[in-house]
Amino acid sequence: MRILRVSLAFAIALALVAATQAMAGTAVMTLTPKAAGTVTRFPNFNLLYVQSDSDVYSTCFNTTGENLEFRRGFMEYRLPVSPRVVVRATLTLTETRAVITTPVPPDVHEVSAYPADLVVTTTDYDTPTQNITTFETDANEEPNPHVAIDVTDAVQQAKGRQIGFRIKLQIDPDGPCVNFAGSGFNGLFNNPPTLEIEFGHAQASPN
Repeated sequence: MRILRVSLAFAIALALVAATQAMAGTAVMTLTPKAAGTVTRFPNFNLLYVQSDSDVYSTCFNTTGENLEFRRGFMEYRLPVSPRVVVRATLTLTETRAVITTPVPPDVHEVSAYPADLVVTTTDYDTPTQNITTFETDANEEPNPHVAIDVTDAVQQAKGRQIGFRIKLQIDPDGPCVNFAGSGFNGLFNNPPTLEIEFGHAQASPN
């Protein structure tokens, strides 16, 4: 009889949790990009081109002074049209690069948002963006498999349209680049960057 009572209490507790979630009306959707890639610029040669139409890089390279290059990564998503409000949105990246033993300072990356057309082209390189945040990577440490970035405000402002995220080094384009800096963040076909959106009930308008 005691076991039966415990089981019944457990079942009731589960039902209450389910009912609470239903009343809260939250739903979570995880999106992968419809387009991603990297655009590279060689400022000393006035050269700009799509380096990759799938992989995402935020790097710089410079060994001679003349061969300076900057790579900017792009990820573009088609947002779901929903009558619900966006409670939270998180962009998650998986860093990929080698680990070096020579001491180097951390690299600072900038993340920003822009209206997307689901195609990565050279025009994305300097498209106007909305700054979101910065984060660091460290070539002396193991790559970070879970770089989580709060992009709630940008997704809320996109209002169910397409949205793109740009990632670039903070020193790009005016800072010095010594040898190499930055990281890759995979792309369309290998650990793609995800956009997780939590929806909640729309609030009723006040009378």
